[in-house]
Amino acid sequence: MSSEAKVPTEVPTDAVGGKMKRLRRLLKYAPLFLMAVLMVVWVASLFTQNCSVRLYIFQNDEEAGQGFLWFGDGKVGFTHLTYIYDDVPYLWMSPRRPLKLVDVIGMFNLQSHRGGSVFSVPICCLLTGLLPLTVGAFTRFKYSIRMWMVWTALIAVQCAYFAPLLLR
Repeated sequence: MSSEAKVPTEVPTDAVGGKMKRLRRLLKYAPLFLMAVLMVVWVASLFTQNCSVRLYIFQNDEEAGQGFLWFGDGKVGFTHLTYIYDDVPYLWMSPRRPLKLVDVIGMFNLQSHRGGSVFSVPICCLLTGLLPLTVGAFTRFKYSIRMWMVWTALIAVQCAYFAPLLLR
């Protein structure tokens, strides 16, 4: 009989390695999930002019106003108001008016005034920005030159469309 101690052949998985795998998987599929949600929101924005959710904003445990996360007319945005409307419902939708091209593509908006501020971004621009992250996660970020050319052309078309509208 030998007095050698048995050495385990299987290496136990430590907790850190398991958590890193989950984090990598989450980071791999998060852009794809976000793109899918944005595509659904984009299609839904064709059927409603505005759909918003009311949020209350607190600062130092005091109510500092209210905000609205919203989508409609081909864009997503956030509106912050320093005053409170109690008669506005938590979920609000307005019916669609006749559809125009600007409603499908969307428009940038940044306004600030004494009563609050409005910020919105076209959904198509968010999708273009997420495209390399989504594709890259599944191709290990090894892009061919064709992929870069298509993506650059897509950005150029969007810049050509939005530049005259932004410079007004």
